[in-house]
Amino acid sequence: MNWLVLASLTALGFGVYNFFLKIAADKINPILATVVLTFTGAIVAGLAILVLRIVGLLPEIYWTRDGL
Repeated sequence: MNWLVLASLTALGFGVYNFFLKIAADKINPILATVVLTFTGAIVAGLAILVLRIVGLLPEIYWTRDGL
């Protein structure tokens, strides 16, 4: 995949994130917003890793017990 596509998707993601952040700024508790943002980011990252792994674009990930 071309790096320009990934950079464009990243910029689009930040734009959407900022848009919704501005809308919800006065309507939600800051602690709840942090929790929601953290879990949403973890879910999106997990799905991205899963899709890349299924498609075959992600190399084998090795880890050790000490690394975890």
